[in-house]
Amino acid sequence: MKNFEDKVNDKYFILMTKFVILFRECFDKNKNKESKITGELSPEGLPDLCNEFYGDFLETNNFFGIDEQDEIIELIQHFCIWLFKKDYTKSKLSLASN
Repeated sequence: MKNFEDKVNDKYFILMTKFVILFRECFDKNKNKESKITGELSPEGLPDLCNEFYGDFLETNNFFGIDEQDEIIELIQHFCIWLFKKDYTKSKLSLASN
C-alpha cells in the first residue's frame, strides 16, 4: 500500500474532520425534532439542516474556532450535491452564479 501522507493537505484534512464531527453534533441535536415531525429519520432533511448548521449552530458557537468559513460553505455545497446525485434527497442545491 502506498503512503499518502505526503499527498494529503493537513489543514484541509483537519477542516474536514471538524466539519464531520460538528455536523454530526448538529444532527444529533436536531434529530429528535425531525423524528417527531416525520416519524422517522431520513436524509431528505439534511440540506435544510445544512442551513441550520451554518447559520445557527456554527455562528452561535463562534464557528468553533474555524477560520475557513468560505471552505465550510464549499463543503456544505459539495455535501448537498453528493446527497442529490446519490439519490438520498430530492432537494437540488441551486447556486447563484456571479
